Amino acid sequence: MKLDPKTISILKSFSVLNPSMLFREGNVLTGVSQQKTVLSRAVVPDTFPKKFAVYEMHRFLGSLSLFAEPEIEFKERYLEISEGKKTTDDADTSDRSVKYIYTDESLVTAAPEKYLTLPSVDVEFKLTAKVLSDVIRAAGILSLPEIVLMGDGEGLYIQAIDTKNPTSDVYKIKLSATDKKFNFIFKLEYITALMSDDYEIQLSKSRLSYFKGNNIEYWIILEQNSTYDS
Repeated sequence: MKLDPKTISILKSFSVLNPSMLFREGNVLTGVSQQKTVLSRAVVPDTFPKKFAVYEMHRFLGSLSLFAEPEIEFKERYLEISEGKKTTDDADTSDRSVKYIYTDESLVTAAPEKYLTLPSVDVEFKLTAKVLSDVIRAAGILSLPEIVLMGDGEGLYIQAIDTKNPTSDVYKIKLSATDKKFNFIFKLEYITALMSDDYEIQLSKSRLSYFKGNNIEYWIILEQNSTYDS
């Protein structure tokens, strides 16, 4: 089995929040952050033939990177990674392989197979990959730790901000009009872990959010100081 570059890209993204991961049989990847504050789900081009667990995703991805075109063969207790494109003239690439041992499933935090349903959808809108990239970049440049989706009764904005510092810099982009007032607050690390994509976003006053992209979904718990005025 050769992993599609898109599958590898999604695994790299998931590994930012999920240092360990349970792979289930099929073409759906799921992940959960260590604090269980972010759930992720993606439909990928590849179909995994069996269930197995990886304790250190960075080591697994690093093992794949040792090969130009990694080929994976799934064994009972381990997977074998070798060079997919082998030639009789190139003994160096033909003879290399990695035996990567599965970890015990009990040692990893597995994402639930049943996903969350928002108790209510109080705000919904679309967010482009360009705007998402711009606000993440601004947060990095200005050393701001949070991303806030804010409604002031007239407009809906996305902001890079430090809500604990009333004198902090603020970077904001107006997204649309709204007659609602709210401040939905996310840790920057959760937003930077998202795949670059256009998202349909739903927000609940119960401090839960849902991001739906192209074959990828995230459920993110908002910070406790988030507010919503009905």
